[in-house]
Amino acid sequence: MRCRQCGKDWSGLKMCHCSRCHRTFSTLAVFDAHQPASTGWDCQDPAKNKFVTDDRGIWKYPKTARYTESETVSTSGGTS
Repeated sequence: MRCRQCGKDWSGLKMCHCSRCHRTFSTLAVFDAHQPASTGWDCQDPAKNKFVTDDRGIWKYPKTARYTESETVSTSGGTS
């Protein structure tokens, strides 16, 4: 897929691209964590939630995290 506004390319069934901040996320859980309800759904810096980017610039959970990408992330930024 390609974003018409920023030109970013990505592929993968679970990936999400934000049309506001134009960051790309590995899963819906990571995407949701960057727009917590507590901020009125405003985009937050994924690095503040300790997410990391891979060599393609995709934001994801770090490999050393105590949770996995299959777990959900609450809108307050914690895991559930």
